[in-house]
Amino acid sequence: MPAAVATVMQVLRERFPHLDVVHKEDEWVEARVAPDELPTVARFLRDDARLQFNFLSSIAAVDYVEKGFEVVYHLLSLPEGRRKLILKVTPAGDRDNPEVPTVTDIWPTANWHEREAWDLMGIRFTGHPDLRRILLREDWVGHPLRKDYQDRRPVRERQFKEDWIGRSG
Repeated sequence: MPAAVATVMQVLRERFPHLDVVHKEDEWVEARVAPDELPTVARFLRDDARLQFNFLSSIAAVDYVEKGFEVVYHLLSLPEGRRKLILKVTPAGDRDNPEVPTVTDIWPTANWHEREAWDLMGIRFTGHPDLRRILLREDWVGHPLRKDYQDRRPVRERQFKEDWIGRSG
């Protein structure tokens, strides 16, 4: 196990012994956090001198349908270079109202990532300073990356100059 991985796992387990923390692959560590703990854990990850997870690379929302949603944060420690963390959160609430606290006050890069997850998956980030659509029109109904999303727009037949094997039609 790389030293960077061992350090991250040790520090997290010391501070949050109840968290599920595992070594995934290469230099990635994964930790599962409850939504109500997210702000506390996130601030610790950023501010602790041994960790310094100062860069939020991305936020992804995943729809497992039966299991529900999961929000995945990819964090890097730029000062340490080799420290990488995947933070996973299962939103509070039901399928119609999944909620996770915002981390925009901890990592400003979360702003547009959270807006995208709201727009396309319907994850509400409580406390977000400007949670509104970022990719779709404001009047769009629903969240199209959910697995149960049904597009209500009529299907249009498309005309092609060539069929699928390249012959003129």
